[in-house]
Amino acid sequence: MLAFHSSTPAARVPGPADAIGQASASNASDWARCGMAYWPAHSLDAFLLRMAAHGQCVSAAMMLGDRRYAVEQLERAWALQDDAELQTLTEELAPYFAGRSPFARATRN
Repeated sequence: MLAFHSSTPAARVPGPADAIGQASASNASDWARCGMAYWPAHSLDAFLLRMAAHGQCVSAAMMLGDRRYAVEQLERAWALQDDAELQTLTEELAPYFAGRSPFARATRN
C-alpha cells in the first residue's frame, strides 16, 4: 500500500507537556512574587544557620507564624555581639518580623 505525503504541515494539537510548561512558568512567577512580598527567605535561612552555629535552635515555622517568638529570637541574636554577620542578618530581618527595626545601628550602644 502506498502512503501519501502531504506538503502542508498538520496542525499541532496541544498536549499535557504544554500544560506542564505553562503551569511551571506561571508557578515560577508566583514564587518570585511571594519571595519579594513576605520575607527574604535566603536571609532567614542564613539567620537560622548562624544561630545554630551559636548553639541556638530556631524554628523557621515559628519565626514565620509567631511574631513574639520571632522578636525573641532576633533579640537573642542581637545579644551575640561577637558575630557581625548575625548582626547584619538581624538588622535585615527585623523589619519583616518586628515592624520597624529596633536593632538599627543608630540605636545600638
